Amino acid sequence: MRIPGGSEREGRGGSTPPFRFRWFPDGLLAVLLLYGIVLLFRDILPARRELVALDREAARLEKRVQALSSEERRLGAFADALRRDPQALERFLRLQFRSHRPGEKVLRFEEDGEDPSVEDVLR
Repeated sequence: MRIPGGSEREGRGGSTPPFRFRWFPDGLLAVLLLYGIVLLFRDILPARRELVALDREAARLEKRVQALSSEERRLGAFADALRRDPQALERFLRLQFRSHRPGEKVLRFEEDGEDPSVEDVLR
């Protein structure tokens, strides 16, 4: 039996597809699938690159967070030392204002124009 709009192959004993549009050409499905794959890759590949870039940025920011956490602990120890240890406070103020006790000799270097570091005070 022949279905209207069917192909010649069906008349030669081939099986008929269960559902077929009359207006749907044979190669159009392959072209549409190929076009869909191209569109999929066009959208996925840039998204993948962006995801990799975001992963790198996240790793960089994680390192920055760790460095800032370390700095926070160090400065917390510095603040505690200034609050609890009068000698550390005196050392800090003397380094900050470049002062000295009577009879004490202080060597000053011109390149040493920076503020005293935490390590100088915590010694």
